[in-house]
Amino acid sequence: MKIAISAAETSGDLIASALVKSLLECQPDCQIEGLVGDKMSDAGCHRLWHIDQANVMGLSEVVNKLPSLLRLRNSIVKYFSENKPDVFIGVDSPDFNFKIEQKLKKRGVKTVHFISPSVWAWRSNRIKKIKTSTDLMLCLFPFEVNFYEKHGQKALFVGHPLTEKLQPRENYKPSKKVLLMPGSREAEIKSLLPELLSAVKLMREQDSKIQFSLVLANDHFKGWVVERIDKLGIELSVGNAYEQIVTSDLVIVASGTATLEIAMLGVPMVVVYKLSGVSYQIVK
Repeated sequence: MKIAISAAETSGDLIASALVKSLLECQPDCQIEGLVGDKMSDAGCHRLWHIDQANVMGLSEVVNKLPSLLRLRNSIVKYFSENKPDVFIGVDSPDFNFKIEQKLKKRGVKTVHFISPSVWAWRSNRIKKIKTSTDLMLCLFPFEVNFYEKHGQKALFVGHPLTEKLQPRENYKPSKKVLLMPGSREAEIKSLLPELLSAVKLMREQDSKIQFSLVLANDHFKGWVVERIDKLGIELSVGNAYEQIVTSDLVIVASGTATLEIAMLGVPMVVVYKLSGVSYQIVK
């Protein structure tokens, strides 16, 4: 069996890696390939394109990278039209993946979308696009299935993969440790880290005993981060977020999937987000 997959964001890479692992456990001879991240590769997925080619955030960032995003999407459609899989799975990123699913579905490829957009909360008219794009919607929450059934769209509740591995910590003893999580994308790291370091300075003025650590999802921008935190007494680690989170009193985290993970681990957090100047002016 051949499965095509597309995960365009770091959060999708994390969740899809659990899906890839389960699929290969059920079908060891299954071939899974496509637009993937490091965690999906580690789970056994063959990389045709790297997630970094599509991983952007904010209005201005998307606009700047739009030509390359469109080329990437067209390349994915072309490849899987010529090398048809048994099924195509789009993971989250609906604005990127639905167009791929729609074109492949018209060419006879079965399509699945994993992680429903919040059509039940806003922009419910998107159901029209969903119905022309995907044969099956895999939902994280049971109430989402009811919404799709009312609109004649086949859907299945599969639950959130993280609930199988993350449980609230117990018997935690405060240690005056604060964890910084500036995100995974280049734009958010370079935008948020200076703000986080300003917060470190202010908090140290209030309590000099606070210990700060910083964790990165990968080492792509480790060198840049090291230069900024050098001599600031901040411990840096890569790829061990869960271990760092459960041993922290507080996490200051970039808005995103990590907030759900921290909440599931039962750790207090402050969520931060910063728009680019251009994005701010557009929203304003």
